[in-house]
Amino acid sequence: MIPLPSLSINLANLLPYLEEKFKTWLGKDPASIELADWFKAVQASSLQLASVVYCVGMPEPIPFEQLYQPTRMTKKGVGRRKDTYAYNGRLDRSVALAHAATEREITVSDFLLSKDDAIIYAGPEWGKTTFLHHLFRTLLKNPIVLPVLITLRRTNAVEDLERIVQIGGAVSKKAKRDEFVLLVDGYDEIDPNARKRVSDALLKFQGLQLGRFYLTCRSFYDVALITAPELHIKGFHLTDKYAFVTTFLKTYGSKLDPIQTVDDLQKRGFEDFLSHPLLLTLACIVETTSHTNHPRSALRLLERALEVLAYKWDDQKIIERHRITALDGRDRIELLKRIAYQSRSPIVDKLRVTTLAKEELSLMHFDRVDHNRVLMETAQFYGIFVPKDDSWEFVHRSLQDFLAAQYWVETGIFAGIEQYRWDSRTAYAACLYHDATKVILAGLSNPEALATVAEIFSNAPYFSMTLVTEAIFKYYAQPKCAEIYESDPQWYIVGRLGTDFIRLVDSRYLNRLAEACANNRSELSDLIAAYCAFELCHRRLRFDLLTYQCMVEGYGHEEFIFSIVDVGEIKLSNARPLGY
Repeated sequence: MIPLPSLSINLANLLPYLEEKFKTWLGKDPASIELADWFKAVQASSLQLASVVYCVGMPEPIPFEQLYQPTRMTKKGVGRRKDTYAYNGRLDRSVALAHAATEREITVSDFLLSKDDAIIYAGPEWGKTTFLHHLFRTLLKNPIVLPVLITLRRTNAVEDLERIVQIGGAVSKKAKRDEFVLLVDGYDEIDPNARKRVSDALLKFQGLQLGRFYLTCRSFYDVALITAPELHIKGFHLTDKYAFVTTFLKTYGSKLDPIQTVDDLQKRGFEDFLSHPLLLTLACIVETTSHTNHPRSALRLLERALEVLAYKWDDQKIIERHRITALDGRDRIELLKRIAYQSRSPIVDKLRVTTLAKEELSLMHFDRVDHNRVLMETAQFYGIFVPKDDSWEFVHRSLQDFLAAQYWVETGIFAGIEQYRWDSRTAYAACLYHDATKVILAGLSNPEALATVAEIFSNAPYFSMTLVTEAIFKYYAQPKCAEIYESDPQWYIVGRLGTDFIRLVDSRYLNRLAEACANNRSELSDLIAAYCAFELCHRRLRFDLLTYQCMVEGYGHEEFIFSIVDVGEIKLSNARPLGY
């Protein structure tokens, strides 16, 4: 057995060890040696990615173990038969609903011991990539496992995945070897044709029974063809938040107290921003300059944090800047916007970056400034777009999409779009535009646009409530989009929606949507109203006074019961406004 190096050393030192493990699969003939050289290059890139964490605003990457906090996750279980709700009495149903949760929290150790394939879901920048890197680092400790990390946004990644599976097929009839574990990151970051190729490759891998795979994907995206257990990454616990913010502030030499910073943000109702790495980082950046008026959506937080980085970061003396070029913060952000817009991939070829930088600097009348120095200073100051090998890379896809969307909207190009590409860039542009109605309506009529619509709703855009409400009713009226198990128009509704993007909308619209449901009673509208009531209570809010009066009038009394399968049930009175 090949001796395993200690993981306390640089991960790059593991490369010879992994190469030798791979050769035990192949043999020593010339063709196998060529494959081993290719595999070595793939693993070298993976080891580099997993060794550090890039954090917005930081001049240098941080060692992985210094910043990483344990990932919390839930595993989706098996729900009960749907027809249970058709014949059980209300008491039995209520008891069943109380125990209906189909998700349970699991530890990373339990997850790895299960040896199951898994699709790992989470929202934008909730740490999917970081978690996969943690799994990769953990599996490197196992002497009978050969982990292979494939980052789909990188050039030739899909081809590399297909080649790995092809090699596995060629050696599948040989004696039992170490177990392959494929860690595939970013299913949602590639186009639909590439996704199909990834799904096909993983299906073949499952058939070969060489090992297991872990695939990451944003929530609300459909992973085609593949059947595997689903895991969902959960937000930070309080101790995770303290540890993360402590490291972040210490890196900058900030005098803010990390415990007080987290507690203060939570007291002021910004708990959602503290639940995962990117938004927590941005909240800390904003907190260094203001303790009031924090934005209440991820998009507005991105906007505010970039404003702080561009205009106020230096003034706080968090980091000593050694500036040679004359560009100010706004100039540098404008440069990043153009580069972000001109590239669909977070990874941009060095020559392409150089060309775009020269063009933008010329427009700014900085054509005599050293473009390489500008790029390097911008990377050091903001940590958003950084050099890696022979290319440059946006450290967070959300930041790239947001900057690109700003350029798209500000130049007027977005206003003329008729056919949308359903991705995060479109979602951000719709929210930055003065009216997102057109995009939302188009998305609700397109089955491939659900993830984009969900992301739009999560960022509190401006839109016509009347038109969007009509479209939501029409969407859920489609087959399989809503399931009604039992109802009594005077007393209760029991069911669930196929997708629950309603929970992502802002509280004002939840009230108006609930009013529309009360004024247009049907089994479907009652079920949609149930989601509005549940989400408001989850946010520790109540219906507005006018909305509640409308609800009581529509439902006839305050004792109407809303039951959502696998969630629970509440009465209308649970959402009664204080003082009613």
